[in-house]
Amino acid sequence: MKIVYGSLTLATDDLATGLISGSLALNGQQVNDEVHLLRAAAAVFFARGNRSATVSFFASVSHATQHVSERQLLTHFWDLPTQDVLRFWCGPDGDQEIVSFPGAVIDGANCGPVQGITGAFRYAFRVTAPITEDPPPALVEPTTDMIKRSTTAIPSLADHVDVVFAIPFASVPIVVANVQRPAGGDAIWAVIRAGSVTVNGFTADLSGAAPDGTYSLAWIACA
Repeated sequence: MKIVYGSLTLATDDLATGLISGSLALNGQQVNDEVHLLRAAAAVFFARGNRSATVSFFASVSHATQHVSERQLLTHFWDLPTQDVLRFWCGPDGDQEIVSFPGAVIDGANCGPVQGITGAFRYAFRVTAPITEDPPPALVEPTTDMIKRSTTAIPSLADHVDVVFAIPFASVPIVVANVQRPAGGDAIWAVIRAGSVTVNGFTADLSGAAPDGTYSLAWIACA
């Protein structure tokens, strides 16, 4: 995972850069991989009037010499912008997602002691709602290709009902059905016959024969 604040790279997972990230958390929730980051961002609870969250992480930075490491500890935080876009490059090459937090503000930053040529930094940012590089997929309104519903008359004395869809589905749907009875009529229920559901229709077995032609089968099918 690569983390950039404004134009400054704060952490990567590339050992060659010497910038190694860890202990990433969103509102205190530990994030162990890229998928967890997206889930944590989606699960942030915004109380009334609150439209911000806290992102924190640790980064260790290695340099060629101890002198350079000590110099960065002294000057690094002065180089950080007070407000800018905080970006996370998530996922492997070829399947990356860039998650951006516009207008991120440093909420806390501290550095640890230099150990040889390596220094340690801990960052905390106040952020607003994240933005992904690609917009989320648009919601698709259900169509007759996806969902069908109707009522089919049950013939007198029938113990099952064969339903044929007016327009076949592209794939085998899931079907739910129940029996509608007249006022004071016998209680009859329906079950979908195993193996009967196809793209063209289904068969519902009744718990008993319909006493007359006033009963009907209400059903809905979704694919």
